[in-house]
Amino acid sequence: YIFFLLLGLGSGAVYALLATGLVLKYRSAGVVDFGHGAVAMFIAYVYLGLRTSGALELPWVIIPHSITLTGHPIGTLLSLVIGLVYSAVFGALLYVLIYRPLRRATQLIRVCASVGTMLYLQAVAVLNFGTTSVSTPAILPAGSVRLFGITPIPAGYFWLAGLAILMTALVAAVYRFTRFGLATRAAAENEQGAAVIGLSADRIAGGN
Repeated sequence: YIFFLLLGLGSGAVYALLATGLVLKYRSAGVVDFGHGAVAMFIAYVYLGLRTSGALELPWVIIPHSITLTGHPIGTLLSLVIGLVYSAVFGALLYVLIYRPLRRATQLIRVCASVGTMLYLQAVAVLNFGTTSVSTPAILPAGSVRLFGITPIPAGYFWLAGLAILMTALVAAVYRFTRFGLATRAAAENEQGAAVIGLSADRIAGGN
């Protein structure tokens, strides 16, 4: 039981991080975003393109869908930074183009829009990258850890779990103790009341 519990740390940590993003989107934009995992998948392809060929992948098909930045693989840290900036810009574009116009639409319409985003990005991934599974060069430290005398567990699972706990605690602290977090909570609970004191729900949601 302990062995399989520890084996689940890796995927469990990924689910926890995705869930944190889902909660933030819902609290800031009022959207249950079914496309959230597809966005994460596409950003993983962006990172892979940077790490393997120095190309920046773009979210469309038929017309050229990648930009060659260097012509050779980019290092891990720089690829991570570019990928994170890319994901922030991509998320802001999705909000401006899709979710903000539907901010006052019914919940069902917003859910349909998020499902459409998911299907679109899945189709882009199939057409541009194929259906064969790929893996990225390792990011977290390699090696294994043996606990309780059971089969060694990859050390990356523990790193992922630790990062998930750290990120969740950091996000909780930001939204509990900072002005931005307070503004987000205020706009989520009462958009009209927030507007009265000068808070823009659109800017807050876009920032999130």
